[in-house]
Amino acid sequence: MKKSTLYISALLVVALASCRKDAPLPAPTSPDFYVHALVDGVEESVIAGDGGYYMYTDYQFPEDKAPIIVGDLRSSVEGTSSWKFEFTNNSTDEEIDLESVLALGDKSLASSDIVQNKSILNIKPKASFGAETSDMPSYYWRYQHGASIPLINPVFTFDSTNYSGKQPIVTIGSRFYNRYDIETSRCVDILHPEDWAAFEVEVVQPGVYIFYISPYFSSQVNQVYWDINGDAAGQGDTLFYRHPTGVVGSKFFVTAGFRHTNGARTCESRDVVILNSDLVPPNMDFQYKVESGMTIDSLQLNKVNITYTTPSGTVYSTSMHSNPGTVSIQEVTDYVNDAEGRPTVKLIVSGSFLLQDATGDELRIDNAEFVIAVATSDP
Repeated sequence: MKKSTLYISALLVVALASCRKDAPLPAPTSPDFYVHALVDGVEESVIAGDGGYYMYTDYQFPEDKAPIIVGDLRSSVEGTSSWKFEFTNNSTDEEIDLESVLALGDKSLASSDIVQNKSILNIKPKASFGAETSDMPSYYWRYQHGASIPLINPVFTFDSTNYSGKQPIVTIGSRFYNRYDIETSRCVDILHPEDWAAFEVEVVQPGVYIFYISPYFSSQVNQVYWDINGDAAGQGDTLFYRHPTGVVGSKFFVTAGFRHTNGARTCESRDVVILNSDLVPPNMDFQYKVESGMTIDSLQLNKVNITYTTPSGTVYSTSMHSNPGTVSIQEVTDYVNDAEGRPTVKLIVSGSFLLQDATGDELRIDNAEFVIAVATSDP
């Protein structure tokens, strides 16, 4: 089949496609994949390699959505039950890393992004001054698109009840009114509030600059996207830029958008003033700290859906239940590739939860342990 452009660190979602491969069948005496659970109080045990059961992996990339990676423990024999696990991410971003789709740990099975009704995150910025800012500037903070406030140490609050459904990025900006009138802003990723990065400026000559990610952050960032005055200017750790006029005293606005290795998305923007020298342009910077206490899973974009099909063909799903519960997801490192050599992740999914069918009938799963495989790329 024609392969769309995909990469593990940032999966570019471009077209509707689906590729399926069977994971290799294990020896019956040493099962790689299985299900043990109480299904409405009745013990059920399914082992790949017995009774026609096998592990079926699937990788889908729907148009304008994050990839869906699937593990399906099914049988070639009619009249048998099957279990299907789907992992995806509700973010509308074009670039979704694998960890954002297949997140490990305790995960809610709820279909809503908001797991908790309300979580509060307090962001406390603190300013610092660079060159040429010693002339007692006045300054104003702004949060998102709100009004400017002239506080020295403000506190901004993020409330998950106002969460829009996309990966939540909030912007803190500060304008320092001195002879250069400098503005700086930062994007804070609420899913990864402790992560941030910064860029530096090297002056080649007045009006000619090299912008680059600070070396301290280079190992924490996968990609950097540069904008000049709101227009895309390039990608990569370094950007060479020549101002079209180079008029001394004029300024332009530079933005570096950072994609972190853990999936965080942050940015830094700042005014650059053209000076009649090779001095580094004056700069105002600020840091921020985030108060502890927020439950990150209250903004869970990565989704897990479990589907159980009975021997008679009735389909139950956690996505149909209003309060299905949670499961624990762990990775097992003793399994690498499927039968075709494609990268595959082996998982243990455990817990007790609820499913529902189309008529509203509820099915209870207790003390479940699932060992499954899912494909992590298109073959």
